[in-house]
Amino acid sequence: MPDKGMKDQIPLGFTLRHAFQEHAGAINQIAWSPNGHTLASPSNDKTIYLWNANTGQFLQHFIGHTDTIYSVTWSPDGSSLASGSNDTTIRLWDVQTGQCLQTIVECSSPVFSIAWSPDGSFLASGSKDKFIRIWNAQTGQHLQTLTGHSSWVFSIVWSPDGHLLASGSDDTNVVIWDVQTGQPLQTLKGHSRAVFSIAWTS
Repeated sequence: MPDKGMKDQIPLGFTLRHAFQEHAGAINQIAWSPNGHTLASPSNDKTIYLWNANTGQFLQHFIGHTDTIYSVTWSPDGSSLASGSNDTTIRLWDVQTGQCLQTIVECSSPVFSIAWSPDGSFLASGSKDKFIRIWNAQTGQHLQTLTGHSSWVFSIVWSPDGHLLASGSDDTNVVIWDVQTGQPLQTLKGHSRAVFSIAWTS
């Protein structure tokens, strides 16, 4: 049960439904499953947990990363998860069994952000080395590197049609990319601090 201190912090008009409190470390970028029934939580404790969002029940956990896990993303069909970690790897997981299906080595740089393309074919990752990389989601093959940010890339998201990427960085900019050519189309400036999260309209 949530403690009294947590209840006191709930904004007016909101109702606390569940509090998930199993992790032993800070929780980073959580992600909803495509059907909206399950939450995935990556943590500094090197694990990912799955939760039933309706009941609050713990469903599954994923163990294999050797350092902080910063980001997770669901495959469009909801059968797999991909995770990016400070251990410089991307891992693909079977949601039902919790088994690691594949490990992609991300050079020597921590992976801060990861996103699955809407058609399920590609993964995009953003790293401490300032680069965005595109991967074949089935084979793990590195396909393309997008360069343009001058500092760490904290957030990545695909446009709903899968033709564009948006990225947010420690350099305070949001960049819109053409996935086909790998070229930046537009740089959005205005923030005075790092951009940790971005989202497209549907």
